[in-house]
Amino acid sequence: RAAYEAGEDEKGTIDGPVAELVWRHDFSHKINSVTLSGDTQRLAVGDTKGGVVVHDFPSDADVFGWRDQREVFGVALSHTGSHLATCGAAKCARVFDIESGAEVYHRPANDRLRAIALSADGELCVAGGFDGQMQACNIKAGAHMRAHEQHEFVRSVSLDAEGTALA
Repeated sequence: RAAYEAGEDEKGTIDGPVAELVWRHDFSHKINSVTLSGDTQRLAVGDTKGGVVVHDFPSDADVFGWRDQREVFGVALSHTGSHLATCGAAKCARVFDIESGAEVYHRPANDRLRAIALSADGELCVAGGFDGQMQACNIKAGAHMRAHEQHEFVRSVSLDAEGTALA
């Protein structure tokens, strides 16, 4: 329900209180997923009733809000927070341009998607879920790149800053 920022002294160690409250939002539903943009200027939250909020710390404003028809399991932001990816019980991956609010990518899946990641530039999206599939897609080209099958459902995915390594 709140975001915290750690305080450090000149030696790079945490001093005094472990963290300072920098944002608070009252959600009416349980939170499923939280992520920070790579530059730590934006925070995205997805909840159990399909709500998604993106908060911009410098302006102290919610800059994006959206409600899916079903539970949101995963959210991911590009490095600068210009793009948001979501996945969940609606069995699809979506990517939004935060500035315009437009959905710039939509990819149906065979089953619910549990995890999603975006490359730093927001051009590559990887999602995985309950069917054991990990799907990689080039958002700019609108093209499916490849699929990789796991033995059980995919719980988490992560991309490096360049979008060249997947974990």
